[in-house]
Amino acid sequence: MEIKILHSKTVETALEMLKDTSWDALTMEALAAKMSLTPIQLYTLFPTRCDLLKGIVQLLDEKMISLYQEGKESLSLHEKLFDIIMCRFEALESYKKALKNIFLTVWRDPISFPSGIFSGFHSMRLILETVGVPVEGIKGGLNIKILSFFYLYTLKIWFEDETQDMAKTLAQVDQGLKNIIDFINV
Repeated sequence: MEIKILHSKTVETALEMLKDTSWDALTMEALAAKMSLTPIQLYTLFPTRCDLLKGIVQLLDEKMISLYQEGKESLSLHEKLFDIIMCRFEALESYKKALKNIFLTVWRDPISFPSGIFSGFHSMRLILETVGVPVEGIKGGLNIKILSFFYLYTLKIWFEDETQDMAKTLAQVDQGLKNIIDFINV
């Protein structure tokens, strides 16, 4: 099996397992067994749980980017950010239960937690770069942090949003962007 396909399949399997278990209860041994791999084979894909967490975030980033359409140059920054963030939530939707289990428990893992934070910052950087917001230097770092705080609060709303059309999440993204747009505007 091609390594990229096996990589994606492993992440998908981990997310499937995380629907029924917490991040701190998921073991690499159980994941290897579920995949019919030896622990050594899994280790070559993901040497640590931190690497697995990065793989999960990377999969979500790739899905978000594939949903986001190019050619939005004429849109305002608010509209571009709204669109790409909603693409992210659309990409997250099928993994909602698993992601909630990760977020509720990853902070208890002193090794995975920092990795999750840095992966999250990378995702926010990707969002900002995609819509043309500076991410370099002091202003860029500040932009990433502002979007990260906004996103984490919105994620909490999304976890609680039971509506089919994500109405509560849509409203929060729209209102939240109105509150932060002047701080991250180019």
